[in-house]
Amino acid sequence: MDTLTGLAVLALLATTGLSSATAAPRKSPDAVAVAPTPENAKKAELISREIATSADPKAAERALSAFDRALLKAFNTVTGTVNLPEVTTPAPGPGEGATLVKGDKREMTLMAAGCWNTSYSYAQTNAFGNWLYKLTVSGGFCSNGSYVYASWFNGTWGETYWIGWRDGGQQYSNAIIAGGSARIVGQRAFYYGVGGWDIQSNYPCIRIFGCSSGGTGADLSCNPW
Repeated sequence: MDTLTGLAVLALLATTGLSSATAAPRKSPDAVAVAPTPENAKKAELISREIATSADPKAAERALSAFDRALLKAFNTVTGTVNLPEVTTPAPGPGEGATLVKGDKREMTLMAAGCWNTSYSYAQTNAFGNWLYKLTVSGGFCSNGSYVYASWFNGTWGETYWIGWRDGGQQYSNAIIAGGSARIVGQRAFYYGVGGWDIQSNYPCIRIFGCSSGGTGADLSCNPW
């Protein structure tokens, strides 16, 4: 090969990116689009189970193609929330450890209005609509019809629905009275991991509102205020 021909070949390789000196970078799962189709959901579930039951989960994950890694991530990443029916029942009075408005005559106001225990639950889902886990928070409040005078926390509960996910227990709780309403917060941890390798950690909350009218509401904030 003469000098001119050799230079021409090198120029062509540089232009077309065919040089063997530079290896193609490994694609991040975030850079690969995954459509939420039934076929992808089924494949993602199988991959997730294979990783979870592998003797060496990290090696099994590294051996996946870029698309299969993206499927694994999509299957175990929270992208949606399902609001479940709330449950409110009468309570005989302020619960243990209740936050009370100072100077309130509880005996009189209990006769005039009421106290309630209330629970809210949310399921958090992946891109395919599968439930990954469910969080339930319960608390209570009392109102005299004009303002809330007691607020208390009852507990949190967690459920997981797919292999590799586990409930990490309660992380935080609070029950206060602010802005004329009871505000009750509970938080739990949920982990996705296998073989001692935690791939993902989520710390969802539910904040419950109890109003002077006896009505309730909730959102996903961790801030009681």
